[in-house]
Amino acid sequence: MTRIVRLLFIGAGFAGAAFAQTNTSQTLDTLLAEVRQLRVAVERAMIVGPRVQLLLQRVQIQEAKVTRLSRDLQDIRNQITDVTNEVASGEKVMAEFADRVPQEQNPQLKQAIEERLQQVKRSIEERKAREQQLRIRASEIASELQVEQGKLDALETRLDAIDKLLDAALPPR
Repeated sequence: MTRIVRLLFIGAGFAGAAFAQTNTSQTLDTLLAEVRQLRVAVERAMIVGPRVQLLLQRVQIQEAKVTRLSRDLQDIRNQITDVTNEVASGEKVMAEFADRVPQEQNPQLKQAIEERLQQVKRSIEERKAREQQLRIRASEIASELQVEQGKLDALETRLDAIDKLLDAALPPR
């Protein structure tokens, strides 16, 4: 009887060892699969990380361009306003001189007023030409700003798409 009990224990031991070996093999396979997945994730991160950094830098550069162009456009618009005000002021002065010329009796003073009137006219014409140049430049900058803003919008759209892809790839918490 003791011999039968011993045989039962020995048989149970072999069965347990076989079960343990199968269980260990499954555990190793599972661990190996997880290591492979981890390797793939690390490789993707090594590829995606620099690309995202590059895209972020491009966005920053584009934002700087848009900011600079916006500032330049505002400066030009301010200059246009200043020149327009100078033209209006000059036209008032010119109207005053034009009214004084027929009324002036002194020929020397009349000639001085007429010369001043001519100077004011030339100044107004120069300012009008400057205003036209500024308006042309403002139009050019506005067009360039629109193009650069479109590029920035496209980069931000790509960045948003990458963000959504990364959110979808992450496991839920």
